[in-house]
Amino acid sequence: MLPWLNEMRALTPASLLFRLFLSVLFGGLIGLKGTRKQRAAGFRTYMLVCMGAALTMLLSQYSADMIRTQ
Repeated sequence: MLPWLNEMRALTPASLLFRLFLSVLFGGLIGLKGTRKQRAAGFRTYMLVCMGAALTMLLSQYSADMIRTQ
């Protein structure tokens, strides 16, 4: 497997920021479609929803990691 991919699986500050950046980026891309079609949920809404989902997943990974190390 790719060595940089293994580094992204670890819970380091760089990987956390990278994951959050990707969630905001892809949420924004999805939201652009809704904005162009004049729907209620648009660019900012999808960005925030995707970032919240990523934060929830990161928190669950962090808590599982803390339980495993104890």
